[in-house]
Amino acid sequence: EVATLSASFSGLTPGTTYFWRAAATNAAGTAVGAAFTFATPLFERQTSLSTTALLNTLAVDRTDVRKIVVAPVAKSRQQCTLNTRTNRLTLTKPGICRLKLTLTKSSSTVVGFINLAIR
Repeated sequence: EVATLSASFSGLTPGTTYFWRAAATNAAGTAVGAAFTFATPLFERQTSLSTTALLNTLAVDRTDVRKIVVAPVAKSRQQCTLNTRTNRLTLTKPGICRLKLTLTKSSSTVVGFINLAIR
């Protein structure tokens, strides 16, 4: 008999490799499967106190990425807005535009935040 196994995990530590394997027990005994691993992505923090600093790069592990969503958080909508029709970010007035970056892989979803200082 073949069965399907699925599991959801939360609260995992970024940048950590996790190991897992399944064991099945029936009337014939117990069988232990092969060991597998997966790693949680790590977003590198890049910050500056200077309002003139430019973010030139953002390191993201793109292995097995299924979807990336970038959207301003609710409190930043006076400084920046996202046009969902054109997928363009508009910087509307000075202040801090906080963006939420959601990266979805086949086995996990990771959320990070980016602050843009608008002059």
